[in-house]
Amino acid sequence: MNKQEVFDSINYEAALAAPRCAGGHTEVMHSLFKDSAIIIAEYTEEDYQGEIAFAYQFPDGTVCIITDYYGSCSVCDAWDGASDEDVKYLIKSMVSSSRVFRNRAEAVEYCGVECQKPFEYSHHVAVNLLEQLKES
Repeated sequence: MNKQEVFDSINYEAALAAPRCAGGHTEVMHSLFKDSAIIIAEYTEEDYQGEIAFAYQFPDGTVCIITDYYGSCSVCDAWDGASDEDVKYLIKSMVSSSRVFRNRAEAVEYCGVECQKPFEYSHHVAVNLLEQLKES
């Protein structure tokens, strides 16, 4: 499965129906893909502002890791009060910056390697998925 096929699997209808509020957007992440993808690992920082990471597995074994961050108010969280068009843009941005792996082993390897690029935000959050990816 390639990135375009991941895009084609987005469930906009369900994601648009999810709450749009500051402080996290777990509901959006749980409804992001059609029934063809299951969540095999997730991380949500337990704070009023923070980071999230989700690993989805598709029927062919492809694993997609998506990371994002959230704020505590509409000033620092784009999801708070976002219009339908804003939500579609935010979803496309997240999926565009996602990492797609052929299988779970590749995702485990990615999460298990120390990040060599301190500016690579997505990797710093994705490492929190490592133990769950190894278990599932």
